[in-house]
Amino acid sequence: MTKHSNSYPVLIVLFAAALLPVTPVLFADELKGFFDGIRSPDNAVRMKARLSAPGHGAAAIAGLGKILVGADREPSITASHALTLIVHHAGRPGAEKERGPVLRELGKLVEGSSNSYLRREALWLMGFIGGDEGSVQVAEKCLWDEDEHVAEIARLVLERMPGRFAHKAVMAAIGKADEELRADLLFTLAKRGDHAAVKTLVVFSGSDDDGVRLSALEGLARLAAPEAAEVLLAVAGKKDDPQLRKIFQEELRLADGLAAAGNAKDSRRLYEFALKNAPEDFQRARALHQLCPRGDEGAVPVLLQGLADAAERVRSLAMRRLSALDGPGVTSALVKGYEEAAKGERPVLLRALAARDAKAAEPYLTRAAAGKDPELKITALDVKGELVKPELEATYLEVAAAGTQAGKAVALKGYLALAEGKLGGGKKKEALDMFSRALSLAEDRELRSRALKGLIASADKDSISRLEPYLSDTGLSVEAARGYVGFAAAIGAAGDKDAAEGHLLKIVTGNFPRELVGSAAGELRKIGRDPQRKAKARGFILDWWLTGPVQDPDGKGFSREFEPEKKIDLQKIWRIGPRRYRWQKLQDLSLAGTVNLLPVFRRSQNVMAYGYTVVKVAEDTDAVFRMGSDAGLACWVNGERVHFAPAPRSLKVDQDSVKVRLKKGENRILLKIGQQSGPWGFCLRLTDAAGKALELR
Repeated sequence: MTKHSNSYPVLIVLFAAALLPVTPVLFADELKGFFDGIRSPDNAVRMKARLSAPGHGAAAIAGLGKILVGADREPSITASHALTLIVHHAGRPGAEKERGPVLRELGKLVEGSSNSYLRREALWLMGFIGGDEGSVQVAEKCLWDEDEHVAEIARLVLERMPGRFAHKAVMAAIGKADEELRADLLFTLAKRGDHAAVKTLVVFSGSDDDGVRLSALEGLARLAAPEAAEVLLAVAGKKDDPQLRKIFQEELRLADGLAAAGNAKDSRRLYEFALKNAPEDFQRARALHQLCPRGDEGAVPVLLQGLADAAERVRSLAMRRLSALDGPGVTSALVKGYEEAAKGERPVLLRALAARDAKAAEPYLTRAAAGKDPELKITALDVKGELVKPELEATYLEVAAAGTQAGKAVALKGYLALAEGKLGGGKKKEALDMFSRALSLAEDRELRSRALKGLIASADKDSISRLEPYLSDTGLSVEAARGYVGFAAAIGAAGDKDAAEGHLLKIVTGNFPRELVGSAAGELRKIGRDPQRKAKARGFILDWWLTGPVQDPDGKGFSREFEPEKKIDLQKIWRIGPRRYRWQKLQDLSLAGTVNLLPVFRRSQNVMAYGYTVVKVAEDTDAVFRMGSDAGLACWVNGERVHFAPAPRSLKVDQDSVKVRLKKGENRILLKIGQQSGPWGFCLRLTDAAGKALELR
């Protein structure tokens, strides 16, 4: 006993020592060292501290929050990453005891900080591991925060948090929110994937507010709730609803979801309704695609409905699917469909039958070609290759103006064939009027192009005004401009140079391909009207040879000497390593005097280019070189560098002025133009000291 009694004081001392604040002091020292590492200017030290963050857990969150909103950018970024590591570590399986303290510390940052950025970051991080009652309460309060960014993050956090607490919070908020927030919260409710939300979404699908109503419908569609089928069908059935396009998007989304869930009956009802009633052709095409898998002979009735659709894309899809079908029943189904079809549907069905089985279609084609129904008649003639019927000119024009979409295309095809026949027979005036009418009626790009070509071929220079509306037409502008240049040239050749110049300048100054602009400029020169004469009168040099672009990745290209600075041979290919360079004549036409290099060179970032020209003067002359560039610029005259401005800048006319002595005869001018990114170009004009353009040979 004595022995054991003597041991008690020792045990008591040891136990008391364990209660002394040694560990907290050491822990505080470790935490201080961790924060010092996060703040370190040394990247390696910061990275090491960041990776140790999970070991400090919740205790480090408040301190990291302070560093996060500090003025030092790199430590702030590192603190943000460290917080993320702590949160993800606390979210690992089996870390429930760590999760609660981390969430509480994050909640303190959200509720106790005045820094909006810190509050948003902390709230966002809560969303990764939250879901308990406390974290949900923090997020729910933030839904009504004055900072709209905090409020939006709170909604997204509740969207992500699992469990009944978050669901209950969203439901409660929906009841209190205004219409705008309510629409967002209904979407959140659906994104949570909780089918308990279906009843609430059904209720709000009848809201008078479009945003709330559409959000509820989208939620029902995303949840693929079977109860939503009747709701969507009822809402989509209101054809005067201004939101009908969006409603059908949700109707189709629901159909897709139900199909994926194996609910074939309800999904088919939705697809069939969309095929018949959806306002957009891509929506009807999508429904047809889903209703008619390839190779399904039973899909013929639906494909017949698609063939009768007003939109070309739907009809084309139906035709492709029909062509892919096998089986003896397909032709008989088409025949039956044709015989039972309404008048307006028969032309498309007749074409489909002929494409499927020419022999079976023959008697129907013969009867239709001899019949009185104009659209059916011309469809049969088109299939038979017999559209050139002069007696049907009026019929073609009538159907082209007022027929169905498919009928119009066939009618215009026949009408253009007749116009081309008249042109070939020398009846140019009649053909011209027909091509003009066809061009005003045609919508198909191929038919419009065909009509325009006919108009140009049948017109003369006095009809040039007929082409002007098509110079700005996206699909026809190039073709119209080509004909326009030809007519303008004829006007100039006939003696009216002023009118010809006006017409040709429209092409020169317009947005047309280089070859067309060059062609118009060439025609101007033929009639003695140089399009660049105003720029040249101011002394601008516009005839240049160009080479490049030379790579300049480090921006030190002006300190390097490349081949053109040593010797210029316009016929010779020069090299830098494996890359080959040649001189090319500037083709673009500059009317203002500036030269744009972007259309000339394929590469236009961190590069350099050279421009070379030769000017002649009658005697030794004092000149002023007035230059501008984007970006840097260097200039040599007869091999001597006279100007050096390598710093990046934007192009301005007359940015730099340099006095240069030109010798009698030829003077070789070389420019070196730098480029980082964006616009790229230069300009040079030669004047006397008073700013008057030099007389150059």
